[in-house]
Amino acid sequence: MSFETIDDITLDDLLGLVDVAPEDKWREFKRVLPGKDDSAEFVADATAFANAEGGYIFYGIAENPKTHFASAALGIPSADVAKEQMRLENILRDHVRPRLPFCRMRPIDVGDDKSVLVLWVGRSHLAPHQNAYNWQVFIRNSAGKNAMEITELSDMITRRESLPSRIRQFRQSRVHLIMNTPEEMPSPVARDKKLIMHYIPEESFGRFDVVDVGQFNDPAFRGNIVVPPLQNLAGFSYRANIDGYMYMNGMAATEHQWYAQFFNDATVELVSGTTFSNEKDNLFHPNWVESDLFQSYRFVQDAYRKLKLNGRVTIFVSLVGMRDAEIYLGGQIQKLMFTGHHSSIGRDPALFNEVTVASMEEEGAHFLRPIVQQLWRACGYGSAASYNAEGEYIGYR
Repeated sequence: MSFETIDDITLDDLLGLVDVAPEDKWREFKRVLPGKDDSAEFVADATAFANAEGGYIFYGIAENPKTHFASAALGIPSADVAKEQMRLENILRDHVRPRLPFCRMRPIDVGDDKSVLVLWVGRSHLAPHQNAYNWQVFIRNSAGKNAMEITELSDMITRRESLPSRIRQFRQSRVHLIMNTPEEMPSPVARDKKLIMHYIPEESFGRFDVVDVGQFNDPAFRGNIVVPPLQNLAGFSYRANIDGYMYMNGMAATEHQWYAQFFNDATVELVSGTTFSNEKDNLFHPNWVESDLFQSYRFVQDAYRKLKLNGRVTIFVSLVGMRDAEIYLGGQIQKLMFTGHHSSIGRDPALFNEVTVASMEEEGAHFLRPIVQQLWRACGYGSAASYNAEGEYIGYR
């Protein structure tokens, strides 16, 4: 039995665990809350989940010591829950190094003035986390928690420290391939001018045991995900491929082509030749680009929600073939050219600064603002006129 988030867990879910669900890599049952003398053990339990793939601890659910299945949802006195929750949160705050980035508690009423206190710990991009009581490092597996061996610890530290550079190298290599060897692309985009977007989830990047992209083969799963509604979209199709799963233009004979490639580690690459299809004399309207950025964000946001990916995501935007392109602002363009404030992007490829979001649950227009600002500045403007003074997106008018 699994849950989308801690907020989705209901009383029926808790009762459904009894005699059905065993303790495993993602779930542990505790009859009572940890006492003062159990603080080090409590921290070890929580950090073990953070250092592995995350999971839940259910305080108030008894465990059969022989089978390790949940045996009863007994709960703990509801009157004590708020105070105990604060105590446990303080322990985690003060005795985990570095602090846990994804951790929440929630009481669920089970009747008779009793509640089960659920602790969710998400897989951490800051792992390994140490137990500050004894400076040990634990990791969770199907048999419970275990102290990490020095080789495991070294590998985890190396992976964490090298992750940002490996992510950037991936982006650069993909842009190079798209520019120079389009025949190697999953669905070659005909137009020379392209908008390229990469969404790279830290928890699964370079790993193929975290998420199953093969779920896209299920029509019911695929049908619940919005299609990236890019400019001039003229139908679409989809198929599995060696890299994972791909959405692409359904009218491959036309020049308005795009694709969205989900790699097997859930990295997403979107390449659009439609964004600048309305351009004339190397001019483009900022709303065209911003619309595709935001709508593509919603597409990936929806897909990651279905794939149950909720950690940090690094977003890259790149432009190819746009060295001499300039923003077109309608009637203002003559005035801006006259005053010398108008200029072209000047680079090919144009690699915009990355944006890293803690979670893609929020609106894309807020997170992508630094990229939009950089686009306007690349074209000679001090800031993006498509955001108001409060930082709200209004589009250029």
